[in-house]
Amino acid sequence: MSRKTFFVLGIFSFILITTLYYNSVYLLRESSIPHKIKTEISGLSSVNFDELVTGDWNNIVVVSPYTDSSEIKKQYNINFSRIANKSIEYGDGQSLIIFCEENKVESYFYIPYQVAVIDYSKLPKTQRIERENSIFAVERKNNGESITILSYTSK
Repeated sequence: MSRKTFFVLGIFSFILITTLYYNSVYLLRESSIPHKIKTEISGLSSVNFDELVTGDWNNIVVVSPYTDSSEIKKQYNINFSRIANKSIEYGDGQSLIIFCEENKVESYFYIPYQVAVIDYSKLPKTQRIERENSIFAVERKNNGESITILSYTSK
């Protein structure tokens, strides 16, 4: 086998192993949900994550900007290390919603403020909400720009 062939096979093997490792350690962020929220809640008075997000999860954790990942792990015993993008710790342009089966992270997504703003006046900095209660009221404000506000409505 020539050196060139050996080198190409080595690079290919490295990329394959790295990809498999990354996928087993980190979860893929659910990127279609913010778009679903933006398109499907127009005209609705509430959004129900139970109906919007399929999969095996029984609770969500809503995380406000500037929340440290160690705080989430300590408070909810969630392995935050499986979430590759930890920009919630230092950014204020989005909120994080984590979908869990008990304490195991199943998926997550960020809601950018261009899609919707979560009203934290009725929530603590982080909040665990059971699947059947994961309903948020939708309010629209138009102060020169259209803003969608999601407010938690506890049952």
